[in-house]
Amino acid sequence: MELLKFIIFLNKRLFDRKAFFVFSFIACQFLSADGQELYMSSEVITLQNNKYVKVESVMLFDINASNLVTHFTHPNEYYTINDEIGELKLYDPVSNKLITKYDRSLSTSSSLVYLFLNGKSNDLGFKRIGFTLVNTRFEDDMMISEWIPSNELLHIYSKVELVLRNTQPIYCGYYNYEGVITQKVYYSNYIKLKNVNFPQLLTSINYSSESDSTVIRTKYFDIKEGSNLAPELKQYKIPVGAILID
Repeated sequence: MELLKFIIFLNKRLFDRKAFFVFSFIACQFLSADGQELYMSSEVITLQNNKYVKVESVMLFDINASNLVTHFTHPNEYYTINDEIGELKLYDPVSNKLITKYDRSLSTSSSLVYLFLNGKSNDLGFKRIGFTLVNTRFEDDMMISEWIPSNELLHIYSKVELVLRNTQPIYCGYYNYEGVITQKVYYSNYIKLKNVNFPQLLTSINYSSESDSTVIRTKYFDIKEGSNLAPELKQYKIPVGAILID
C-alpha cells in the first residue's frame, strides 16, 4: 500500500488545476444521447531529484451516473471510483484494502477533463470560483489574462496568469501570496472531440524552492466516446469483504 497516498495525489491532480479549486459546472452536456461514456488511457510521469515514477491507468466516465472508474495498471494495480458528491474509493486488490476519501475537489463535476469537454476552458473556471479578471493584453497570436483571487484565497495566491492561443489554453502560471511563481502548467497536443478541443498532454512544473522543482507530465491517449466502451470498468464493484483502513 506504499503507493496509496501517491495515487490519491495523482487522482486529485487529474481533477484539479489546483487542489483547492472547486468547479460548479455539471458535465452532462458534451456527449450525445448515443455517447454517454468516455474512455481514455493515461500515463503520468513525475520527475523529482533525478528520479521518476510512471503511473499508467485506464479510465471510464459514465456520464449518466456521474461516475468515474480508474484502473491503475502500473507500477501496481489499484482501482479508484469517484462520484459526483466527491467520494473517492481506492481499492488495492492484492491486499484487499480500501481507502475512502471525501473531498469536493474529487467530484466528477469538478473535473478538468469535463472543463474542456464542455467548452469552458477559455478561463479555466476562474470566474466561477471567485477570481476576478484584472488585465488582458495581446502578444502576437496570444491573449494573456491576469486573474486575482477572492479574499479567501489571498493567503495562497496573489494572481494567476492564463495564456490562450486560438481561444484554447496553452499555459497557466500560479503565483503565491508573495508574488513568486509556484506552478507552471502547459497544455498541448490538442485533438478534436466532437465540437471541442482537448489537450492530450499536460506538463506541470511545481516549484517548492528556488532550486527544487517537480515536473509532472500527464498524457491522455486512446480516447473514445460512445456506449459500452469498457463493460468490465462500468460494472466494476469493490468486493464486499474489502478491509476499510484509515
